[in-house]
Amino acid sequence: MSYDVKNFQTEVLSVSNTKPVLCDFWASWCKPCKFLTPILEKLVIEAKDQWILRKVNIEE
Repeated sequence: MSYDVKNFQTEVLSVSNTKPVLCDFWASWCKPCKFLTPILEKLVIEAKDQWILRKVNIEE
């Protein structure tokens, strides 16, 4: 799920009160974003719920 201005407060900032949150600001045209996304997703799985990944689409 991607987050935007409408749900950033509840889905990202509020959650950060209990666990560290890494916000990945991305765009569909961004080649480095396409490279980094699978790495971040793998790391968050390996971290076993120690931190949270939130993806924010900058085009929305």
